[in-house]
Amino acid sequence: MDELFSLFDVAERTDLLSFMRIHLACFGALAVVSAAGTVANQLLSDIIAGLRTDLETLQNDKPKIFLNPIAKLDPLAVDYVLGGSRMGTKLLRVRWSQSSDPRVKEANAYFNLSSYPQFWQTTCQELAKIQMNSDRAEKIVADTTEIFNLFKSTYHQEMLKPAKAC
Repeated sequence: MDELFSLFDVAERTDLLSFMRIHLACFGALAVVSAAGTVANQLLSDIIAGLRTDLETLQNDKPKIFLNPIAKLDPLAVDYVLGGSRMGTKLLRVRWSQSSDPRVKEANAYFNLSSYPQFWQTTCQELAKIQMNSDRAEKIVADTTEIFNLFKSTYHQEMLKPAKAC
């Protein structure tokens, strides 16, 4: 996933728009299956709000990306992807902050959210408690793969350019 999303130059408006549209769609899908009242659910709400604010600032005029509903996921799979995403966003923030485009710099809600290091640390501690090769471990791996595939397929959906008619 990192390799795919590192192709975006988040300091450029067009790439930042696509990056944010993909993340809004995927995090929105995860929010639907995330248990209410959890730290992950609150974090998803914060991220979604930040992405919406920034897309408005960037004057997104593309239609919303609609995804098929996803099945219930193991909460630790969601936590793992969410926590990892925040760590990755911390790295992307450096590139975004170097933009020379004032509108890109104005779209700062998402990149100024906390990286939630305690959430990541807690997630890693909880994952360490899971017995390797157990049914739960297999479920977490399968669900994490499903989430990664969601992001990958949404990336391809967003980046697909229709062919021009001859």
